[in-house]
Amino acid sequence: MSGVTQEMINRGYGYRTGGHGFATLKDLLHTEVLELRNFHVIRELCDVIGVKKYKGAIIDEMFSEDALLNGAPVDPFILDDISDIAETKFGKGKVVWLGTKKNVRTFYQRITDGILKKYVIPEDARVISDLGCEGALFYYPTLNGAPEDEYLSKIMPFSDL
Repeated sequence: MSGVTQEMINRGYGYRTGGHGFATLKDLLHTEVLELRNFHVIRELCDVIGVKKYKGAIIDEMFSEDALLNGAPVDPFILDDISDIAETKFGKGKVVWLGTKKNVRTFYQRITDGILKKYVIPEDARVISDLGCEGALFYYPTLNGAPEDEYLSKIMPFSDL
């Protein structure tokens, strides 16, 4: 785990800007893998949940950088199945990308809505993907059924920072 992600966990909060905030794991996987072609997210999720193969195929080969560069098609049902496995293991929850205040300002201020949001990281949150200073993807199992605002502790314009 990166020092930046450990810092967020130790403090108990992280920040984000723009976007929708919390998402279901299935929705996030469809966006990250199918639209953005960020194959690392599915590989890292599979590492976290202990899935090495899917129907006989090795996950790291299915979602390798070579597959990405060669435009390999991805069956969305595979993403849905892996999401179901994660939710069975951790509980049905939501995911959110977070970073430190400094790093969110550095990397994402130019593509923002001008608002910085501070999110509480609960003790049962799991790190799915860790990009160091560019942020980490957290899985919140306790969010299932709880209002999302319960984890959003502060909203502020960038100009106030």
